[in-house]
Amino acid sequence: MNKFVVVIFIIVITIAISVMIRKTVLNKLLKQLYDAAYVSTDKEAFNLLINSLPAQMTMSEISRDIVRLNAAVSWNDKEEVKRVARKASSLRMKNEEAQTVYGVTVGYLCEKRDPEALFFLEKMKEYFKDTNNVSSLLMVYDSQLIYDIYIEKKADRKAELVELADTVEDGNAKAVYQYRLAVLDYYLGNKEESVKELRKALDNTSSAQAKKKIERILKGEWNLL
Repeated sequence: MNKFVVVIFIIVITIAISVMIRKTVLNKLLKQLYDAAYVSTDKEAFNLLINSLPAQMTMSEISRDIVRLNAAVSWNDKEEVKRVARKASSLRMKNEEAQTVYGVTVGYLCEKRDPEALFFLEKMKEYFKDTNNVSSLLMVYDSQLIYDIYIEKKADRKAELVELADTVEDGNAKAVYQYRLAVLDYYLGNKEESVKELRKALDNTSSAQAKKKIERILKGEWNLL
């Protein structure tokens, strides 16, 4: 075996070991982040982890911001969601990353009836204005629909929602549109229709969390809608 082959062999082995170590460190870090964010809800531990040297070495800045964003949504920390989303929107993002940042932020702020959702909706539209990517276009369409329902309370979107709820085949997707119909009906003063749509959504969703929320609303906790 000549020296050139030996050198190449050493380089390949070194790269393989480095990749293996990086993967091991990343997997351990992601588990620790998950536990801190969603199990123990330890914000101090989470922040230490996400800002640590291992995190900086194994995750890109936008990846860390996406982890921060999802954690903030889980904690229902609206100001942190806005802060992280604004920072993330200043970074260079791939399509999938932009979908996550803008989709999560617009959806969360709309459900909180926060008009600042419009800022991020416009950012989303600007980012995807020249795209032909179907999933990106659907994200923009759905985000606009959510904004029109939760913030603008547009009655003229109801027929569209009814059609979507009737035609979509997936039960969970159907439940989402039925829930949005319930929200819009409630805003328009049609509480009886809202109850009907909530019951449909309850039957169609497979999410235990969604079922629990809808059941509480139907028992009279309309502030949850």
